[in-house]
Amino acid sequence: MKEIEVKLPVKDFKEVKGLLKKLKAKKKFKETLERNILFDHKSLKLKERDWVLRLRQFGEKNILTLKTKSIGRKGFKVREEVNIFFEDFEKMKEVFQRMGFFEAFYYEKYREEYELNGLSISLDKTPVGNYVEIEGDYKKIENFLKKIGAKIEETLSLSYFQLFRIFNKKSKRMQFK
Repeated sequence: MKEIEVKLPVKDFKEVKGLLKKLKAKKKFKETLERNILFDHKSLKLKERDWVLRLRQFGEKNILTLKTKSIGRKGFKVREEVNIFFEDFEKMKEVFQRMGFFEAFYYEKYREEYELNGLSISLDKTPVGNYVEIEGDYKKIENFLKKIGAKIEETLSLSYFQLFRIFNKKSKRMQFK
């Protein structure tokens, strides 16, 4: 599956939530803590290839994701993505560690998710700021940005790992205290 997304930094979500309500967006998930572990392997060198192997725990859901090298139009992040749902987060983490994978980065965020006309709109609170992540096709993303009074030039195509590095280059963990 191809993932096309942008992130829009915001001070808070009050205005965005008001617009989502006005546009009759459907709330898919209430605000939930999300834990993420990005793995790498000394032989596979995923980070060098710009690939992501991620374990995610979002409420009761556990998802293993593989993302390929980021490509796409300026301002957008586009990756091929494969997701697998599984039951036990800690056991899956152990499987990867026993196979020689190591935790390259750990991050947390609080995510609230909406759906609107084929778009997935996530409101992400992170230790390094608040972001509206908009995922869908190019045209729908651009149309939504216009509706909320934003321009593609205001968005980011950075990952949360990359955003965290801007704020703190030493730590391998982005988490709430």
